[in-house]
Amino acid sequence: MLNISIDKENTIVQNTKTNGQWTVKTTRFFGVVYESLEHNFPNFDPAQMGNMIAFHVCNKLAEKKIEKPTYLFHCEEIGTSLYDLTMFIDGKKVLSPTLQDIEELRISHRMTTNYLPVSIEDKDSMRFANLKTVTHVMIAALYYYAYNEYKLARCKHCGRWFATKTLKEEYCDGISPCYGLTVAGKKVLGSERTCKDAVGIIKQRLADRKKQIYNKWYLEDIDTDRIDELNRKYQFYSSAIKESPTVSNITACMEYLYSDSMPKQERPNRRKSNAEKRRLMGT
Repeated sequence: MLNISIDKENTIVQNTKTNGQWTVKTTRFFGVVYESLEHNFPNFDPAQMGNMIAFHVCNKLAEKKIEKPTYLFHCEEIGTSLYDLTMFIDGKKVLSPTLQDIEELRISHRMTTNYLPVSIEDKDSMRFANLKTVTHVMIAALYYYAYNEYKLARCKHCGRWFATKTLKEEYCDGISPCYGLTVAGKKVLGSERTCKDAVGIIKQRLADRKKQIYNKWYLEDIDTDRIDELNRKYQFYSSAIKESPTVSNITACMEYLYSDSMPKQERPNRRKSNAEKRRLMGT
């Protein structure tokens, strides 16, 4: 059985059989679980769910062991939770669940458990006990979001779902997937940053890199066609990042600005412009 306790800060899931416990920030809980399901079931096709269930049942009856079974909250998963959530999302980019929506979802999945406050002092919290499936856990989380008028949106940077009170917030507060990523031999992000902060830092870094290349070529009287091409391509990449600051768009821009055809990046404490060098040489 699974228990889930939710307040505005954290969501805690407990497996009463294995004594396992997991704590995730409440605004990120739905996205973290959904991302985990997507990771464990790549190229998931909802149309094949019936075949997957039949295959699983046949293996159980034949007492066949699956080599690498998938577990979530110590519960074996065959893709049914991902199917249930995919059907609920139904291709939408933004979810604004109502209590009626979640009640219908709860009833359709035979979830009989309702919530109680975690404690008398904390009436805004919710606790659902004796849940049978991961889908039930997610319905409980959705109930909390609906009750507290949260919306669910996908982060423009990492693509994860996150809960928010206002759709003006475009980024989740999770760690950017660019942290630890290396492109063209350069670290995209030097330290752990939230998605919102990371996008701003990366945009500035790319703008500085483009400016460095432009200044170097300008001082060296490089063919204006190359400078025009730099301006044109950088505008293309930066516009794509402004519209959709995904890892792939950021990576494409970095691969261009740090490609072998570009000047090597100089260390700030060793960098001198050609004009400064000429002045020092008295020319």
